[in-house]
Amino acid sequence: MASLPEVSDAELEQQLAYYSARAPEYDDWWHRRGRFDEGPEANAAWLAEVDQVVQVLDAAAITGDVIELAAGTGTWSIHLARRATRLTVVDGAPAALARNPVVGQPHVISVVADLFTWEPDRQYDAVSFTFWVTHVPRERLDDFWARVARTLKPGGRVFFADDRASATDAPHVVAAEGQLMTRALDDGRTATIVKNFYEPHELASAAARAGIDLTAGGTPRYFLYGYGTRAGA
Repeated sequence: MASLPEVSDAELEQQLAYYSARAPEYDDWWHRRGRFDEGPEANAAWLAEVDQVVQVLDAAAITGDVIELAAGTGTWSIHLARRATRLTVVDGAPAALARNPVVGQPHVISVVADLFTWEPDRQYDAVSFTFWVTHVPRERLDDFWARVARTLKPGGRVFFADDRASATDAPHVVAAEGQLMTRALDDGRTATIVKNFYEPHELASAAARAGIDLTAGGTPRYFLYGYGTRAGA
């Protein structure tokens, strides 16, 4: 692949601002409401593939002291909170965490932090991040996986899920070029975000360089997923 222009700090700031503004409408995308409602047949296909990814999460053995990066409005926090004895949810957008339904539960800790500068203050049994790794610039991918490894205890588990390239057909996508995508909010405002549709082998290789044995794959149309273990158990 030809080298792509690097993502600037200003573009990363715009990405965070977009997700702060999108927090009130984010769940419409996940639950296929409003402009994301594609009709009974397409919605059923989406939900069937969601179930496949939940089954991967079940097999990933994400239990114990768990941290979720880019927890957002809690689509996957709900699943993790049922499995964890303690769950830490981290996101750069306070507006998203304010809508996360697990925040406030006795065993849940919430942290507002920029994931491009955040560092863990301890190690965890498991780390999860969903619909985040596609927002990581290619030039920062190795750094991100190294941070994931630092977050895990030896033998710790990892799980992720994300979009496949079919996401470029979503109704809020205005344009996509290189590492960047332009999206529209419900009120018509637009913003530029990072969106890299990594192949499973790219993510497995990057994880391996960080000392994580990762199995990555995808559902037929919508989702990329992966699970694995940090070396050293």
